[in-house]
Amino acid sequence: MTPLINRLLVVRPDALGDAVLCLPLLATLKRQFPDAELTVLASAYTRPFFEASDVVDEVIEDRRSIGKAKGLVGFFRYAKWLKAQSYDVVILPYSDDYLAWLMWFARIPIRIGDSNRMAYRAAFTHGAPQAVRNLNRHVAEQNIDLLRTWLPDIDSVDVVSVTVPESARQEAHFFLTEKGWRGRRLIGIHPTTGGHNRAWGAERYAVLAKQMVRDLSATVILTGYGAADNKVCKEIVDQAGEGVINLCGLTSLTQLMGVVSQCELFVGTDTGPVHMAASIGISILGLAPTKFVKASHWGPWGVPSRLLGDPRPCPLVCNPLKCSAPHCVAAIIPDRALASAKDLLDSPGTWEQARQGLLRRAHHVGVLVRCSEIDHGESRRVIEELEDRGYRYTVINDRWFIPSLIRRLAVADFTVIHGFSRMGWKWSLIRSLVAPFVYAPPIVIEHSKYIRSEQSLLHYYDTQMEKQT
Repeated sequence: MTPLINRLLVVRPDALGDAVLCLPLLATLKRQFPDAELTVLASAYTRPFFEASDVVDEVIEDRRSIGKAKGLVGFFRYAKWLKAQSYDVVILPYSDDYLAWLMWFARIPIRIGDSNRMAYRAAFTHGAPQAVRNLNRHVAEQNIDLLRTWLPDIDSVDVVSVTVPESARQEAHFFLTEKGWRGRRLIGIHPTTGGHNRAWGAERYAVLAKQMVRDLSATVILTGYGAADNKVCKEIVDQAGEGVINLCGLTSLTQLMGVVSQCELFVGTDTGPVHMAASIGISILGLAPTKFVKASHWGPWGVPSRLLGDPRPCPLVCNPLKCSAPHCVAAIIPDRALASAKDLLDSPGTWEQARQGLLRRAHHVGVLVRCSEIDHGESRRVIEELEDRGYRYTVINDRWFIPSLIRRLAVADFTVIHGFSRMGWKWSLIRSLVAPFVYAPPIVIEHSKYIRSEQSLLHYYDTQMEKQT
């Protein structure tokens, strides 16, 4: 039985991409409680995005982020104000100790958040572990998982599109015309990153932009914000020449939504504008250069897409925040990006196909065999299924000295180790030792147990990933 709920609050006062990936959660709440008032606590920057959503009734700005809740006195005044709003439920897909305890002091009856956070999980009435290392669960899905601790059988809305107001579209059309657009096919590029991934670089983007202008009869727009982004965009314009328009820093978020809505394709890494373009329904050519950032967790959601990246040539343990080695970014060639853009424009495919592409991009399976077993029928069948599904795999053995094995596994960034002999405690230990060096420690599969499960190979990987993360 659905409880009687009048007012709902969702807390998401952080970056644009995170705000976008919160939309399925909001739509799910609205479907479950159509008569309830749904409010989002957001940052000042993302407020216009939430206001454009059909499922959000009200948006309030986080007082802490705008300097109106300073110190202990400000904290308690903030809590008192929230209490006066009489919310029945608050969901915190984004939380820290401040926000979690703020909701506790606001005495909101039902408080739902991440139970993995020891510092403040006691502040929640319902806690769900946010398994960020489960690569088969996208952030958009994990946000909805929070609700299932409260309403286990809730009917989720997995894909949501944002409707850009016609006035914003018309304003964007006029604005682009002023900047030199003459109605040609429009392709957007956001060439920088938020810092958690590697940027492809101005030189490569310039080559791609020039090819798009020439071979796709397109006008290319560049988006960004701030001096650093503008420097990159200017370098691209200088190198690419005519047909490329630099819009960095020239639009508000509402105006940017209007501009992006005019595009047929949007290009970039896992950044806010890329996720926003996907939410508007624009196909995405995503660049995923590094091993560390997983497309299945952070990739474009809900639209046809193509993901480019081949980190295998890199001989290093991946740390995108510190690394400047060229291996992963140089592995994405402009000619290949152009071919993928053509393919996406001509034959976009479906969201379900794109979803499977995100999973394939994220996984690297280590097929662990003894030397005498490489032609063994069972290992051969596993390899053939991985090949048929387009999953990356590497045949390995465990005869290396353990420190050397740990480094090899970390460099290869295996997400699954599928063994054809008894795995035992040794591989549990190795998995734990590899964990600090990779985004997600590999799940360890013993082939005999997989056979007894009578499940398909990839479904078994999925169930084991939920258990082992």
